Amino acid sequence: MESATTTIRRRAPRHRAIEASDYDALIKNDIDLYPTENPLTPSVLATWFRRHPEFGMMYDTFGCCIFVPLIPSTWNKFIRKEIDEANLVDGIFDATTSSTGELCLHMYHIEKSDKWTREFERMATVVLHDVCMLIRQLNRHRSPSLSPIRVVGCSALTASDAGYRMARDVFHMSLLFEPDEFLFRHCTLGHVAIFSACDGGLPSPNEWTKIGEARLMAVTCTDVCAKVFETTDKMKLNSTRM
Repeated sequence: MESATTTIRRRAPRHRAIEASDYDALIKNDIDLYPTENPLTPSVLATWFRRHPEFGMMYDTFGCCIFVPLIPSTWNKFIRKEIDEANLVDGIFDATTSSTGELCLHMYHIEKSDKWTREFERMATVVLHDVCMLIRQLNRHRSPSLSPIRVVGCSALTASDAGYRMARDVFHMSLLFEPDEFLFRHCTLGHVAIFSACDGGLPSPNEWTKIGEARLMAVTCTDVCAKVFETTDKMKLNSTRM
């Protein structure tokens, strides 16, 4: 008797809105990956998500994807490197008051656990579907006198090659500047440190191993954003392989 190979199809993980109890672990994980001198604080995260916590998408035990919803003027300052992530608090998008509906998203953090067995790009595709559905839900409850919400810009500060490929291939982002900060892991102590090109040289390869570089990426063309963040019924991922 011939044996048939059965493919088990599982529902993609469900997400929930970020809560204050998630902040400390999220900040710790981000510092472990990218130990900046100006790390975020719980108060910054609280400001980011005071109006729309649903953009902090937590896939319990599977991972998370944290988008910061921004107004275009603040987002444009960020992608020009005029402000850093901590200063995004001054331009948070509010779906109830924005007359234009123009929304910019900054992907602050994305990670997956071993339980989410599909590749990183596949997780990002699920995340993209979910954020499109969030925008669609916001539009359903939006006043008819206001223009529909639409994404007009999206950015990410990637620190790994996997993150770079995900931002490029799934979200169609492009590199804005040549990297000037590089991540190294100490060969014996194991901690991660950031070295800047302007500091005058990189550390000794006998002590440090390069693991990534900080690359600011974005998609700025509104037509491209419209295609990436499509919120139609064509995007159906309720049943998918994990």
